[in-house]
Amino acid sequence: MGFDDILDQAAADIWAITGAEAIFRPVDGTPVPCLIEVERNVELQPDSYEATVVERGVTVEAMVSVVGEPERGDVFEMGLVSFTVAKIVENDGQFVKVVVNESHN
Repeated sequence: MGFDDILDQAAADIWAITGAEAIFRPVDGTPVPCLIEVERNVELQPDSYEATVVERGVTVEAMVSVVGEPERGDVFEMGLVSFTVAKIVENDGQFVKVVVNESHN
Protein backbone atom coordinates (compact mmCIF):
# COMPACT_ATOMS: atom_id res chain seq x y z
CA MET A 1 0.00 0.00 0.00
CA GLY A 2 1.51 3.32 -1.13
CA PHE A 3 1.41 6.66 0.65
CA ASP A 4 -1.44 7.96 -1.55
CA ASP A 5 -3.46 4.83 -0.78
CA ILE A 6 -2.94 5.39 2.94
CA LEU A 7 -4.11 9.01 2.64
CA ASP A 8 -7.17 7.94 0.62
CA GLN A 9 -8.11 5.34 3.23
CA ALA A 10 -7.57 7.76 6.13
CA ALA A 11 -9.75 10.37 4.41
CA ALA A 12 -12.50 7.79 3.80
CA ASP A 13 -12.34 6.60 7.43
CA ILE A 14 -12.62 10.15 8.80
CA TRP A 15 -15.41 11.05 6.38
CA ALA A 16 -17.36 7.93 7.44
CA ILE A 17 -17.48 9.41 10.95
CA THR A 18 -18.00 13.11 10.19
CA GLY A 19 -19.97 13.12 6.93
CA ALA A 20 -23.77 13.33 6.61
CA GLU A 21 -25.59 10.99 4.22
CA ALA A 22 -26.70 12.58 0.96
CA ILE A 23 -27.37 11.87 -2.71
CA PHE A 24 -25.27 13.55 -5.40
CA ARG A 25 -27.30 14.21 -8.56
CA PRO A 26 -25.11 15.40 -11.43
CA VAL A 27 -26.87 17.18 -14.29
CA ASP A 28 -25.40 14.65 -16.73
CA GLY A 29 -25.04 11.34 -14.96
CA THR A 30 -26.32 8.82 -12.48
CA PRO A 31 -27.15 9.81 -8.88
CA VAL A 32 -24.77 8.36 -6.28
CA PRO A 33 -24.97 8.14 -2.50
CA CYS A 34 -22.28 10.15 -0.77
CA LEU A 35 -21.27 11.76 2.50
CA ILE A 36 -21.11 15.55 2.75
CA GLU A 37 -20.30 18.29 5.20
CA VAL A 38 -22.44 21.43 5.05
CA GLU A 39 -21.12 24.72 6.36
CA ARG A 40 -23.44 27.72 6.63
CA ASN A 41 -22.68 31.41 7.13
CA VAL A 42 -19.29 31.08 5.40
CA GLU A 43 -17.46 34.24 4.35
CA LEU A 44 -17.12 34.16 0.56
CA GLN A 45 -15.25 36.43 -1.83
CA PRO A 46 -17.67 37.35 -4.63
CA ASP A 47 -16.46 36.97 -8.22
CA SER A 48 -15.33 40.00 -10.21
CA TYR A 49 -14.63 42.31 -7.29
CA GLU A 50 -11.17 43.77 -6.80
CA ALA A 51 -11.93 45.42 -3.48
CA THR A 52 -12.29 43.51 -0.25
CA VAL A 53 -15.93 42.53 -0.32
CA VAL A 54 -17.33 39.66 1.68
CA GLU A 55 -20.67 37.93 1.43
CA ARG A 56 -22.11 35.05 3.45
CA GLY A 57 -22.97 31.74 1.86
CA VAL A 58 -23.22 27.97 2.16
CA THR A 59 -20.59 25.42 1.16
CA VAL A 60 -20.74 21.66 0.75
CA GLU A 61 -17.68 19.43 0.89
CA ALA A 62 -17.54 15.86 -0.47
CA MET A 63 -14.95 13.24 -1.40
CA VAL A 64 -13.58 13.57 -4.94
CA SER A 65 -13.34 9.77 -5.25
CA VAL A 66 -17.15 9.55 -4.89
CA VAL A 67 -18.51 12.65 -6.66
CA GLY A 68 -15.66 13.64 -8.98
CA GLU A 69 -15.59 17.35 -9.75
CA PRO A 70 -19.13 18.78 -9.45
CA GLU A 71 -20.31 21.23 -12.08
CA ARG A 72 -22.64 24.20 -11.87
CA GLY A 73 -26.22 22.93 -11.57
CA ASP A 74 -25.35 19.57 -9.97
CA VAL A 75 -27.32 18.93 -6.78
CA PHE A 76 -26.58 17.39 -3.38
CA GLU A 77 -29.74 16.25 -1.57
CA MET A 78 -29.80 15.70 2.17
CA GLY A 79 -33.26 14.79 3.41
CA LEU A 80 -35.64 17.55 2.31
CA VAL A 81 -32.85 20.03 1.63
CA SER A 82 -31.25 20.51 -1.80
CA PHE A 83 -27.88 22.17 -2.39
CA THR A 84 -27.35 23.29 -5.99
CA VAL A 85 -23.72 23.80 -7.00
CA ALA A 86 -22.84 27.36 -7.99
CA LYS A 87 -19.04 27.00 -8.22
CA ILE A 88 -16.04 25.07 -6.95
CA VAL A 89 -13.93 26.92 -4.39
CA GLU A 90 -11.42 24.20 -3.49
CA ASN A 91 -10.27 20.80 -4.74
CA ASP A 92 -7.24 19.22 -3.06
CA GLY A 93 -7.63 15.87 -4.80
CA GLN A 94 -9.18 14.27 -1.70
CA PHE A 95 -12.09 16.62 -1.04
CA VAL A 96 -13.94 19.13 -3.17
CA LYS A 97 -15.66 22.18 -1.66
CA VAL A 98 -18.41 23.96 -3.57
CA VAL A 99 -20.49 27.07 -3.00
CA VAL A 100 -24.15 26.10 -3.16
CA ASN A 101 -27.63 27.58 -3.18
CA GLU A 102 -29.76 25.95 -0.47
CA SER A 103 -33.46 25.20 -0.91
CA HIS A 104 -35.94 23.38 1.30
CA ASN A 105 -38.44 21.04 -0.36
